[in-house]
Amino acid sequence: MRPDEMLPLLAIATFLNGLLAGAAIDQTVRHAPARLQLGIRRFDEYSQAVRGGRASAWYGLIDLGATLLNLALGIIQRTGRHAPDQLTPLDLAAVLAVLNLLVGMQAVPLLLAIRRHIDKKSALLVLYARIARWQTIRCVLQLSAYVAVLWSLVIVAGQ
Repeated sequence: MRPDEMLPLLAIATFLNGLLAGAAIDQTVRHAPARLQLGIRRFDEYSQAVRGGRASAWYGLIDLGATLLNLALGIIQRTGRHAPDQLTPLDLAAVLAVLNLLVGMQAVPLLLAIRRHIDKKSALLVLYARIARWQTIRCVLQLSAYVAVLWSLVIVAGQ
């Protein structure tokens, strides 16, 4: 694929990864520390309200779209005839997308366990602390993927 053909895909990938990175930073920096201020019960109510509805569906679709696009761009770049300096950021973005997906899957059992332990304050404290740790890792991965895709966009746009 020629650089001018890749540019729109890279722009979309940059946009999607930027949305995810921003949401991850918001979740990590603003929401997770709120559990200490609100108390675990109030934070749990807030957290349940935030996770339901359209926002979660949109976030999931954006996450899946960015992951698939990062992987596709990495494969296209690897099989194409492009300069080696373009290979590094897109390969990195593809690897980060897979790692982000794997780390995100670690939170699912924890989120499901919350419903089983809704009346146990100590269990909720432990679960939310573990979720916060996984979220911090996801935040770093998503921000790194955004930087990698942005780096690729700058390289391709400069050609």
